[in-house]
Amino acid sequence: MSIEIQGSWHIGFAYDYHMKSSIFLGYDVYGNPLFENIRTEMGELVYQLKYNQNPNNVSKIVDLLVDAFSGWESMDMLITAPFSNHREYQPVMLIGDELSKRVNLPCHHVLKKIKNKTSLKNLSSIEDKKQALTGNIILDSHDLTLKNKTILLIDDLYSSGSTLEYSTNVLLQNGAKEVNVLVMTKTKG
Repeated sequence: MSIEIQGSWHIGFAYDYHMKSSIFLGYDVYGNPLFENIRTEMGELVYQLKYNQNPNNVSKIVDLLVDAFSGWESMDMLITAPFSNHREYQPVMLIGDELSKRVNLPCHHVLKKIKNKTSLKNLSSIEDKKQALTGNIILDSHDLTLKNKTILLIDDLYSSGSTLEYSTNVLLQNGAKEVNVLVMTKTKG
């Protein structure tokens, strides 16, 4: 399955939705909502990689991507989206590195978030997310030439698209000819 996602990029796709269903069960003893979440295959692989630090899922994720998509040869390079939270394993970087080997494209981790006060997932409105990202994503490389390059920007999860919008704009402002987007999963919102 693939889902087209719209944005300032040329073309973008999510491999699948993150969740099949999420059922509200009530509240725990601290008043936090409880849900029964059923994830898609890709959603579960990404979840286990991201939150349970299971790097064994990287190969399975990339297998699904390589089997589902074509046109890798039309790209000049992969660039990973910037991450918000520091983890032992950065999912999108691991996925980017493995995908790079499989499709024979260089992968660069050059987009950085310079202010990390609030995680975007904790902000509810698109306006708040845009405000949090304004001036916050930079290209952290003096050696990488983007001029006239076709870039595949990859991320693990698409929610509002704010990070990918700002990342795309930074890449285009730094000379990229075209930016395409590939994400592992998309929220249904």
